Amino acid sequence: MNITNILYKLKFEQTISDYEREYVKRKLFNYKSDDELNQAIRAFGFAYPPSAENIKIIEKFLQYKATEFGFDDIIKASVLNVLCKQRWWGLAKEYLPLLKTYALMNSDDYSETQIATFSILGEYIYSAKNYETLKFIYKLLKKRFMQYK
Repeated sequence: MNITNILYKLKFEQTISDYEREYVKRKLFNYKSDDELNQAIRAFGFAYPPSAENIKIIEKFLQYKATEFGFDDIIKASVLNVLCKQRWWGLAKEYLPLLKTYALMNSDDYSETQIATFSILGEYIYSAKNYETLKFIYKLLKKRFMQYK
């Protein structure tokens, strides 16, 4: 059994066994590489509902320090996607302050996190019709455009 195969099944909405589901959860605590952890986070988001306990399990990886160069950025992006994207748990509204913090970052070290953040915010603005968030993004983009001018 490996996490890649389980993630593939979950992405294409195939059922997995209880044993595979438990394997996914165990991988979050016993992974061999940053890439394996990244896959386990995404698989966990598909395999488990957003209960208070599951949210806490995933949130702890927002503080993750990678063993490989740049992987903490990818891990944070995966965590945000699982927590906030409609495809996973759809909790963007609860994470708006954090998302806005990441949107304000201007660092190449966290480009994946910023890509995930803007994708989530775009999806949220589209589905929730949230004027305040739209205004925040508009002002931020306007400021960035002026910096490049």
